[in-house]
Amino acid sequence: MHDAARPLIAANTIDLAFEQVEVSKAVIVARSCTDSVRMTTADTNYAIDRNHIWLVQTPQIFEGGLLETAYEQDEEATFTDDASVVERLGIPIHIVIGDYKNIKITYPEDLEIAQIYSKV
Repeated sequence: MHDAARPLIAANTIDLAFEQVEVSKAVIVARSCTDSVRMTTADTNYAIDRNHIWLVQTPQIFEGGLLETAYEQDEEATFTDDASVVERLGIPIHIVIGDYKNIKITYPEDLEIAQIYSKV
């Protein structure tokens, strides 16, 4: 699965993810977090170790038929992407390191950044 919101995916990242799905049943592209991260509760907030945080990108690649089976489950609030649906089946998700240029186009300024990256 790949979305049009990430048009700057590198071909070698796609290749690497497809190679890994031959070993693992479920593969996502993600990058490590470089920002400071805080968890909030109703009363407070606190720092968490960013070394355990991965920012998920696309593509997300799954062994044939696995995604279809996963989507037969009842929907849950924790389903935020295809990998979270597959993970609910008990299938481990393997991470392939993504590219920081594989940005998600969400806001108008993201288009400006994408245009700069596409010229590099």
